[in-house]
Amino acid sequence: MQTGPHASELERSFTADGSGQFHEIDPRTGREPAGSGLLARAAAVRQAQEAALRKAVAALVTRGTARPVHLAGGQLDAFVEREMVPRIFDLIERRVVIDESRDDKTYFVTMSVVFDMPAVNEALAELG
Repeated sequence: MQTGPHASELERSFTADGSGQFHEIDPRTGREPAGSGLLARAAAVRQAQEAALRKAVAALVTRGTARPVHLAGGQLDAFVEREMVPRIFDLIERRVVIDESRDDKTYFVTMSVVFDMPAVNEALAELG
């Protein structure tokens, strides 16, 4: 973890939620298929990380600290989805699951994701 006066510039934490669907109950056994819980949790974690990434990008753009972004909102969203999401692990410093729960059909996760903000900014620079 960074300490000192520039720690917030180098990394920043964003909290986001995600959810994943369980597979349908197998009528023959009356249970979820094997691995359904793991797949639902993985989908929820992935969704929360991606939502946190979008928050990090929005924070840079709205604070005016991002490299010049010359595309409209829809184009920026498409760039994030196409170019940044596949490289998300290059941008994450660490992540922590804050809360997780489930109901009959859905697994829910709340995560705190700490991003390497200079790396996010560099990824945004590719937009121009």
